[in-house]
Amino acid sequence: FCALGASLSRANRSALWHRATPRFLLLLLFPAAMDVVITGLSSLALAFADPSLVTMTKTTTQLLFLALATRLVLKKATSMAQWICLIAAAAGVSFCGLTTVFKASTGVHHTAADQALGLLL
Repeated sequence: FCALGASLSRANRSALWHRATPRFLLLLLFPAAMDVVITGLSSLALAFADPSLVTMTKTTTQLLFLALATRLVLKKATSMAQWICLIAAAAGVSFCGLTTVFKASTGVHHTAADQALGLLL
């Protein structure tokens, strides 16, 4: 918000300042805050789980939250086919995660508990 204001003219900055309601600031800062949290937790999860699985889980989680936020905040409709695809993607990643947890990895020395913790993060 502050960096954006430096590139605008004075009239634009004052108009933006008057529109900066708490709801506007929440809508502006919420995605950035969630990205920082998700990226931080996925970096921590790399210590416990396979990088490919962490990346798939992170991407699917972001996709699901984005779909829910679009539905709840922007009030945009999501078709049944889109919901089915989102659920299928989440189920596929969950299946890969469970397979990784219950199957011994070759070359990587993580226990099943470490893998499960990495997936939860």
